[in-house]
Amino acid sequence: MKKILTVVPAPALLSAVPVHAAPFAGPRAELRAGWDRTEFRHNFLVEDDVRSANAGDSRIGYGGELGFDAGVGGPLRLGLYAGIGGGKASACGSLAGEDELCVRSGRTLSFGARAGVAAGQSAFFYAKGGYSVRRLAAEYEASDELEAESDADRVHRVRGSRGGHEVGLGFEFAIGGGAYSKAEYLFSEQRRLRVADERLSFETRQHRHQIVAGIGFRF
Repeated sequence: MKKILTVVPAPALLSAVPVHAAPFAGPRAELRAGWDRTEFRHNFLVEDDVRSANAGDSRIGYGGELGFDAGVGGPLRLGLYAGIGGGKASACGSLAGEDELCVRSGRTLSFGARAGVAAGQSAFFYAKGGYSVRRLAAEYEASDELEAESDADRVHRVRGSRGGHEVGLGFEFAIGGGAYSKAEYLFSEQRRLRVADERLSFETRQHRHQIVAGIGFRF
């Protein structure tokens, strides 16, 4: 009886062994919701009279994020992200007399990078930073002290998108099967939105604080 010995190359044996990806690495997608606080800071100038006012609005914010994280040695991870937020905010108030300033903000787009440390197979702690762009609109109705010639002269409107930096801290917890839950604090600030003519000028900028929870999936 002849015996046949088959030699299998070592690389072939290695390729047959399943390779488990590093925890908290690879492409991901998530949904999030939570507390969303926007603080508006206004500066107003009529001739040589400078006035300031602050207002704020707290609501439930929501959104989603796509990202990719890569292992860079041991538990360290570096990644990129892009997100969209649908939370809105608005606030109205008076700067002086019977005037009224109303500011509204809407959809946010953001992108940036993050770095973190995986704590075993179940937890991941990270810091993030990037750039966000938010829709912003303002309407100012002047009081009689400006001596407007018509109602049209009394109302000033401006709208647009304003960008600024964002920074945050968070952690993720592996649920299993590629799914994870998360919690995150995020701070962002947008550039000023300004209106000016020969009689008056005003500008507003916003600071935003978010504490959100989310659920995601790694592919």
